Amino acid sequence: LVGSEMCIRDRISLFFLFLLSGSWSGMIGAPALQHPVHSGPSGLEPVVQEVPDSLLRAVREEYEAGRHWHGVRLLRGAISEASAPDESTRLLLAEGEGGWGNWEAVRELLEGPLARGSLSGPGGWSLLGRSLEATERWEEAVEAYGAALAESDEGGEPLPAFAGDQGILRSRMARALGRLGRFEEAEPVFETVASEDPALAAWLGLEVARDATE
Repeated sequence: LVGSEMCIRDRISLFFLFLLSGSWSGMIGAPALQHPVHSGPSGLEPVVQEVPDSLLRAVREEYEAGRHWHGVRLLRGAISEASAPDESTRLLLAEGEGGWGNWEAVRELLEGPLARGSLSGPGGWSLLGRSLEATERWEEAVEAYGAALAESDEGGEPLPAFAGDQGILRSRMARALGRLGRFEEAEPVFETVASEDPALAAWLGLEVARDATE
């Protein structure tokens, strides 16, 4: 058992040395990627397919002001049990739920439609990845981030603002791979992040190191 622990520690140490071997000393870490979490109701209600444009604009204004919980309340207030939401309404609702940290609601809104193909796009996959991270479903989070990256690659659909950029998605994917102990798969992902954004790569290295101590 002791020998096994030593082997695991050696692998982790080598990985951290690789992560932190670049010229990042003195650089400021990347901005936090966590959405703010506010208190609010946890119950979920059905969603309606058609929502007036004026209400959708009001919801987006609430999100932009950081009042995601209130925006979600406005949107759910227009909900009817008779219909399913269209793709943009469902994604807007999931964005708001994620904005105040209700990741279970995000998963319930997106997991089934994305799996069935009735919902698509990198925004939905990135939000699903975040919700799976929140419940430490790392394997599925890796798959979700991979799908988001695939759909936003060259010629693909642009990433929405709430998803960040591809560097952030790759960082989260590499971190999830690290939590699974799949360091060989994480290495090329990390190398891509490091070549594009050294500060973000430094943050990622620290996050992986912290995760390994938990």
